[in-house]
Amino acid sequence: MKSFWPSQKLTLALLGSLVLASLGAAGPRKYKIRDEREAEEFMKELDVRYSHECNLETLARWDYMVDVADDDKEAAANKAAVRYLDFQGEAAVNASKFDYSGFESVDLYRRFRFLSKKGPGALSVEDLTKYKNHQSKMENIYSTATICDYHDPTKCGLALEPDIELIMASSEDWEELRYVWDQWREVSGKLMREDFIQFVELSNKAAALDGFHDTSDYWLNSYTVDEREAAAFQIANPLTQDQFQAMADQVWQKVSTELYKKLHSWVRWKMADVYPEHIDLTGPLPANILGNMWGQDWVNIAHRVMPFPEFPTYDVSESMVENGWDIQQIFESAEDFFESIGLFPMTQTFWDKSVVNQTEWGRVMMCHASAEDFCLGPEGDDYRIKMCTEVNMEDLVTVHHEMGHIEYFMAYKNLPHVFRDSANPGIHEAIGDLIALSVSTPSHLENVLHLMPGEGVRSGTSPASEYSDDEKRDLNFLMRMALEKIAFLPFGYLIDKFRWGVFEGSVPTDQMNAAWWQLREELQGVTPPGGSRGEEFFDAGAKFHVPANVPYIRYFVSFITQFQFHAHLCQVAGHQGPLHTCDIYNNRDAGSVLRNALERGFSEPWPVVLKDLGGSPDMDPQAIISYFDPLIQFLDNELAKAGQCIGWGEECVKSSVAASGSAGVLALEETDSSLTSEQSTSVTSTSEQSTSASATSEQSTSEQSTFESTTVQSTSEHSTSEQSTSASATSEQSTSEQSTSASTPSMQSTTVTAPPSSPVTELTTEPVTDNPASEDDAKKRLEEMDNAMTIHVQDSALADWNYETSMTEESKNASIEAWTDVKNNFHDFHEKTIDYFTYEGFSEGVKRQFELQRILEWPPSQGRPSKCEYYCGSAQFLVPLTDIVSHMVSTLGKKVCPVSNSECDAEKEGMGIYELEAKMTNVTESYDNLKYYWLEWRKVSKELLQDYKEYVELENKAAKLNGFNDTGRLWIDPYTDAEYTGDDFLSEVAALWNQTKPFYVNLRAYVFHKLKEKYGDDITTDDLIPAHILGDMYGENWESLYDLVAPHNDTHLPDISDVLDEKLGTVTDMTKQVEEFFNTMNLCITKADFLKFPSTLPRIKMCAAKTQDDFITLHHEMAHIEYMMAYSSNGKEVMPIVFRDGANPAFHEAVGSAIGLSARNPAYLQEVEDKLKQEKEFTIRSDALDEKLILNHLMKVALAKIPVLPYAYILDSWRWETFSDDTMTEYNKRWWELRIAEEGIAPPTKRFPKSEFDAGSKFDVAVSIPYIWRFVAQVLQFQIHHKLGEKCSCPDDINCRIWECPDAGSNLTTLMSRGRSVRWQTALNDFLGSEIGLNSEALENFFKPLDDFLTKYITDHEIDVTWDPDQINKYMDKEREEISATVPIVVGVVLACMVVVVIIAYFVGQKKQKKKLKAMESQVESGGHTNMEMQQSKKEESSDSEEEKEKETVDERF
Repeated sequence: MKSFWPSQKLTLALLGSLVLASLGAAGPRKYKIRDEREAEEFMKELDVRYSHECNLETLARWDYMVDVADDDKEAAANKAAVRYLDFQGEAAVNASKFDYSGFESVDLYRRFRFLSKKGPGALSVEDLTKYKNHQSKMENIYSTATICDYHDPTKCGLALEPDIELIMASSEDWEELRYVWDQWREVSGKLMREDFIQFVELSNKAAALDGFHDTSDYWLNSYTVDEREAAAFQIANPLTQDQFQAMADQVWQKVSTELYKKLHSWVRWKMADVYPEHIDLTGPLPANILGNMWGQDWVNIAHRVMPFPEFPTYDVSESMVENGWDIQQIFESAEDFFESIGLFPMTQTFWDKSVVNQTEWGRVMMCHASAEDFCLGPEGDDYRIKMCTEVNMEDLVTVHHEMGHIEYFMAYKNLPHVFRDSANPGIHEAIGDLIALSVSTPSHLENVLHLMPGEGVRSGTSPASEYSDDEKRDLNFLMRMALEKIAFLPFGYLIDKFRWGVFEGSVPTDQMNAAWWQLREELQGVTPPGGSRGEEFFDAGAKFHVPANVPYIRYFVSFITQFQFHAHLCQVAGHQGPLHTCDIYNNRDAGSVLRNALERGFSEPWPVVLKDLGGSPDMDPQAIISYFDPLIQFLDNELAKAGQCIGWGEECVKSSVAASGSAGVLALEETDSSLTSEQSTSVTSTSEQSTSASATSEQSTSEQSTFESTTVQSTSEHSTSEQSTSASATSEQSTSEQSTSASTPSMQSTTVTAPPSSPVTELTTEPVTDNPASEDDAKKRLEEMDNAMTIHVQDSALADWNYETSMTEESKNASIEAWTDVKNNFHDFHEKTIDYFTYEGFSEGVKRQFELQRILEWPPSQGRPSKCEYYCGSAQFLVPLTDIVSHMVSTLGKKVCPVSNSECDAEKEGMGIYELEAKMTNVTESYDNLKYYWLEWRKVSKELLQDYKEYVELENKAAKLNGFNDTGRLWIDPYTDAEYTGDDFLSEVAALWNQTKPFYVNLRAYVFHKLKEKYGDDITTDDLIPAHILGDMYGENWESLYDLVAPHNDTHLPDISDVLDEKLGTVTDMTKQVEEFFNTMNLCITKADFLKFPSTLPRIKMCAAKTQDDFITLHHEMAHIEYMMAYSSNGKEVMPIVFRDGANPAFHEAVGSAIGLSARNPAYLQEVEDKLKQEKEFTIRSDALDEKLILNHLMKVALAKIPVLPYAYILDSWRWETFSDDTMTEYNKRWWELRIAEEGIAPPTKRFPKSEFDAGSKFDVAVSIPYIWRFVAQVLQFQIHHKLGEKCSCPDDINCRIWECPDAGSNLTTLMSRGRSVRWQTALNDFLGSEIGLNSEALENFFKPLDDFLTKYITDHEIDVTWDPDQINKYMDKEREEISATVPIVVGVVLACMVVVVIIAYFVGQKKQKKKLKAMESQVESGGHTNMEMQQSKKEESSDSEEEKEKETVDERF
């Protein structure tokens, strides 16, 4: 039997593994303890140890917190913390040895579920020590930070509490407030930035070791409810971390809309009287004027914003002092309240050991108030508060809050240690504040505490006397409560929203401060007082909870749930009247409900406790809204009467125009940096509808290290995807991470409002009785349609913007709903207007309005991303198409590992597309590294393939509903009319490419020659350029290669970046400098005819630095502004919305690029440099540019503009084929077939024809952005530039200065002012003064000196410019054959059967062997005994040896 057992184990193991493999099973599960009794004993022992270890850690931490200057106590606290965390890790490891999933006791199940999480204790001892050291260092920086006095710089040592906070609360000196605000961030957050980054890394490492994705996932675990708990406690559904975050976001959005934004607008309006030079009535609030270091609590400015300043403010601070209150009395009043409702008195230990008076204590302590439980459980009485208490109302409320924690500690002390906590972390915070809601009522202050509110400030201005005295007092009270409670909510939400982003990696550590201020502006409407803040700062760290590593979402949860609790307890108490007047003091019924909830601690999932204590298992904002309902009604009424807008930025402009129709003022402002450096630069018009959504500008060629976001009308929108997913069509691709785009008047990123002279006409359901042939009747209907659709498109544009900058299910659904509304309204108008009238005989202008709207979509597509599917035809396409596009976009948001760590965790350590593009533009990268990045990004784009196929099908269905054969024909429709068909356009584009191709061929040959010199033998192709070495991820922009291919390396193009940075104070100053360019052409940003129409509020959004690249880009963007203003009124009257756009989809970009050609002219840049250095007006240089300089300049321009011609042409030619040929399967082969034939560019390695999707690597494919307009714009810009030069009598297109040339400005204005009101061919020919139409002659003439140089160089070096266009098969790999899913199962079963046969054979053999042995034994008995024993002994030795070998084999197998 010895020899049989190992071989049997091996055989059965093989059999088991084969069968399991055939069924797709994993390996054997590690053994865990399932004995529930053993688990209970383990928990009993662990509970005792937990209490002991927790007590030791809390004692050491307390000693340090109340004496932070003692280094020994700091070291002891750190040591105790490490010990405790190490214990927690050990406990979690031991708890994880139990398989608790099947325990009958839900109580025991929950204890194991949460105790098996190690937290930081999961780290190694070394990492844990580092973790605590970083945290301790950050806390010490915060706690010991001091600043010097603003008025007396020699007076230093001002601490946050009470010195700095007192200044922030009482001063109204703007400069002092700004100084103190800045200095606190200098000495706190800035100094801990690097520690925080290291801390995040270690914290995430601990979370990962604990089975969480990152720290945010770990933090939110306490808010989750798993399936077992949901079933046991009869909760409708489990709750995940993501679902909780979604719940919090929904709550915030409702409160923000219903109340916060109105409060913000009221405060902004009132504070503008105090700081008139510093507050924009349509913008965010400066962060330094809100009476609080963090802008989280606005109570200290209550006297400035009270609705009725002549009435009491309900701040009883003065009354407390006058009545002789001291710190002891504050604490006793809090204890009295809790005892009055049947809760617990404080213990003697509490009174003996709490530290609540820093002056008496006499040591440096952490002043941030906190309550501590010393973990002694059922027999314990050690609970304490530390607080630098002052005698004022704020601290009166805070003491009630902290004592609420103590009440909670005492209520649940009899529970096991793991359950000695609140139902969720936010509920702990809510309990004290719940009591404060009663304490703060006027009746409690006056009747219980005998404190009288302060006198009113009669110098203020209050609303008309339509309110009674009681109403005025109530409104003042509610305003004060809102300044505390509502003002806090966005701050309470955004601190953790920011940290979640840092932990999960969506906020890069080199952009933390930009992300912080992005959130503060978006959610809170607050900006830094001195403009944008750089990345050397870490302003989030200026708040205690960040260095202390305390999750903050608990406070947001608290501020919502406390009102739920208050409403429910008031109902239990039998309160009658408005919720804000309820005081539960002395009501034992309410206290009983509260105590019952507190005693349950964490022993039940929080939705259960929330339902019992708050009436609903979900966070519900209705209670807080109901509480403040009188104030909401007051704000609605008074803000409307005063014409004040709601919100800030884009939203505020919209509401102010809709409410008052007052003209806006065009202004550029600097705001904080955007979330990522890849933000788009855009020009947006809030009136003009356009399908161009985003025509992009010329791009920066270098990374930016410093950003200032420059906006018009205080906008700060940003794009979070590669480009704005509104139809943001990228222009000349940048070699920097920043993507610049110009959002021409867009239905997607634009606010469109009706002109004030034209009241909005709502859709009527009355039957149309007009004369179908009457032009007058048609005009009336068109005007009605125009006004109504303007408003509907405005709303949908805002919804789109919200979705495209924050891709959530909620925002997606809002966008769908808004466009459905547009669809429905346009359908009705189309039927009653466009289809109703026989317009063929109408005048040209009226007729054109009908023709442009004949397609059943809104707005007319203009050839950019067709929104048709969103609002025309059947709604069945809407959701799936939106989902497909969203999924493709999110796929391109994936990251890839760097070449130095190719096996990394891509989501945490990988690079997104902007980092990859930066790598591709770096010509110092090796050939193989560039190849690696190129291929890795195509692995990502490969994932789009199936989505794209479904997208094509749905797009085509929508196109057919509009009367087109396919989507390609729909895309080119904006270029066509009755006289010019789609085939005409395609023929013209093909002809243009053939005209420009010879120059491209020469440029390509020259560049390829230089690349061969650089890469040598790495390049193995003779005639095709490997696609990955062209300085661009897509090979459409070669500008990064300039230093490599410049004709004359001894001649340098001007770079005025240093002069701009030195001579111009801000980006706004640079913008004003750019404006001078247009002023010299008699084009003015603030011209009066534009300002007459408040619906026309263009703005620029740009993350700009004072560099030459951004200086040039601003010219491009401002040209879009000029275009928008020109066609907004046509110099006479408001243009119909359908005319407010470029003549065709390429015109907007062509105008911007034509101006850009002049802005990058070396002569202009040199003149700007002279002006700034000498601080005088422009000096026009009369000398011609140096020939070498000209060639270098032309080379740089050509590298940026010429390669995009074939790329844009190929990209859309390929997509037209995918739309028209539903039999096409080899997408990738056709893509490379076109690129090889037209561009002479090949992939760096073989590609699969069907299963790879390299065209999808371009973002425009995923977001459905047509690209042919880029081709047209590249040609058209040179025609426009040449004509402007003619008007200025330029000798040639290079030595041409259109600045200082009013004739050029006048000619350009004529073109732009026509918008889309005439055929684009007519507009172009009238501008050119000939019937030439689209033509490449101007482009060829512009580059002629360079082409001559290239021709000579090619001849001199005997370079072959040709390539074989028909070698696609050489670059295609054979597709891998897919194996049927059933094959592994069949193989597994066959192998299993074979093993069974082997086993059977084995047993048969054993039986025969036994018979043989028996026969041999008979022989022994008959005389062969000695020989047989020897033979048997040898056999046993051999058997033992075989057994050992087999045992080794078994051990290796297992």
